[in-house]
Amino acid sequence: MCGICGFYGMKDRPLLEAMAGVLVHRGPDDSGFYEDERVSLGHRRLSIIDLSPQGRQPMANEDNTIWLAFNGEIYNFRDLRAELENKGHIFRSHTDSEVILHSYEENGLSCVDNFRGMFAFALWDSNKRRLIICRDRIGKKPLYYWQNGERLIFASELKSLLCCREIPREVNMEGFYSFLAFQYVPGVETAVKNIFRVPPGNMLIAENGTVKLREYWSIRKIVNSTGDISADKAMDRMGHLLEESANLRLVSDVPLGVLLSGGLDSSSIVALISGSGVKSIRTFSAGFGEESDEFKYARIVSGEFNTEHREFIVKPANLALTLKKIVWHMDEPIADGGAFATYMIAEVVKQYVKVILVGEGADELFAGYSWHRLSSPGFALIPGAIKNRLYFYLNTFYRRKKNQPDIYKEFKERFNLKGGRRDFLSRMMFFELENLLPNCLLMKVDKMTMAHSLEARAPFLDHKLIEFAAALPAGFKMRGLTNKYILRKFMENKLPSEIVNRKKRGFLVPITKWLNGELKKYAEDILLREDSFSACALGLEKIRTLFIPRSGLRELENKILLWRLLVFELWFDLNILK
Repeated sequence: MCGICGFYGMKDRPLLEAMAGVLVHRGPDDSGFYEDERVSLGHRRLSIIDLSPQGRQPMANEDNTIWLAFNGEIYNFRDLRAELENKGHIFRSHTDSEVILHSYEENGLSCVDNFRGMFAFALWDSNKRRLIICRDRIGKKPLYYWQNGERLIFASELKSLLCCREIPREVNMEGFYSFLAFQYVPGVETAVKNIFRVPPGNMLIAENGTVKLREYWSIRKIVNSTGDISADKAMDRMGHLLEESANLRLVSDVPLGVLLSGGLDSSSIVALISGSGVKSIRTFSAGFGEESDEFKYARIVSGEFNTEHREFIVKPANLALTLKKIVWHMDEPIADGGAFATYMIAEVVKQYVKVILVGEGADELFAGYSWHRLSSPGFALIPGAIKNRLYFYLNTFYRRKKNQPDIYKEFKERFNLKGGRRDFLSRMMFFELENLLPNCLLMKVDKMTMAHSLEARAPFLDHKLIEFAAALPAGFKMRGLTNKYILRKFMENKLPSEIVNRKKRGFLVPITKWLNGELKKYAEDILLREDSFSACALGLEKIRTLFIPRSGLRELENKILLWRLLVFELWFDLNILK
């Protein structure tokens, strides 16, 4: 896990060093640079595999014609290395990074098809005068870029790009309104005009003065069928892939642990790696304020598998200061309140381990969210007005300027992906895999853990498991009102029944309480300025009404919108006005 940056079509060493300096939290162990007349690569290193100087980056092949700056992990690198050595390739390190170099030598652009892992990398082929920047299939690792004619600038974080004065610091207004609707900016655009994300499963290729996007993997191309596979065979196949994925993610030359909430997903990871023969498992749990219910269930799992367990109460000493740090590290405006928990537990966990396994992805693969029940045929009979209110609870507060559109219509249109005859549940989950997961949830995990130089790995998001789960019929995931059906069935004999049958409960962050209490004056001082971005965009009077205490759903609506505006305003002050 590291940070990368660089550019194509220009040379500027002070800028390169400044961009890498912004990424120091992603790689505090070392830094390195490579330059020629056409391309520059910068790297910040967090040493996880092969801690020796041989692992330093940017890294070159044997004759120094190919250079690499890499962020992430290739979990199957040992098997790939053995194959490459049999074909005559000579290795100088024991890193997974070097496998990328020799795989490219052997297979060209198709080398990425063989990688199982999370990654964002930049590879310079000096013979072909070609720069490739590539992002993993599901978007676990961030990768941003800006281009202007023949120039291309890229980095692991958006604020690294903003070191370049040539890039205008201008808000993307469509991105702003999308953020108010979804608490993040969907798609490839960001909140900064003309700065884009490399889409998951894509590589950007710069050569001969042109920059082109090339897709090498897409969730949309997965056939929504596994044939006439029985539930038992599907469960066995899923179990094999999940066990394989969990075991692959144990590869590390530094201490490793599991973030254990006591829910089905993280508990399943503990059970799976326990079965792999690991001698000692370190687990960590966090709760807000007083004694948390989460601790009760986490203790059950810890006791079942005899883990080395630690619990932490997450209680920011200074809410405003912590929020400001979180917004800076989040890099993009993302208003997921769970970032508080991830940020603060990562700060403590870093004292014990350098790698943490997390349960992200299971909900999107196996229909784990409460709104997945809306795929039920009976939902079509609910009146539109009620659907609008229901979908508000699904985090869709969609107001463009002063107009309130039909939220249910927006809901259907957003999920109307190119999927042929896919069922509604599958279309909904594909939308989440393409948008919610890479642009919000995975960014929250990556950036809040990397804020403390902690690497997070997600066993549920191995691409082979994703391909299998995405092709399963909806009935294997949602059986009646039982979600994650196939996963629950597989874990029945591996976890205590109270864990297998436990309902999903997110990490509850008391946003309304904070905005009515400790954060109220802070939010007023920031948002009620006449020159605040939010006031200019929405009107000062509109924002004032959000501070007026209400009751019931209206209070919840106001505080969610207020929270999003506060996050955006802080992001604006830190990134655009700076």
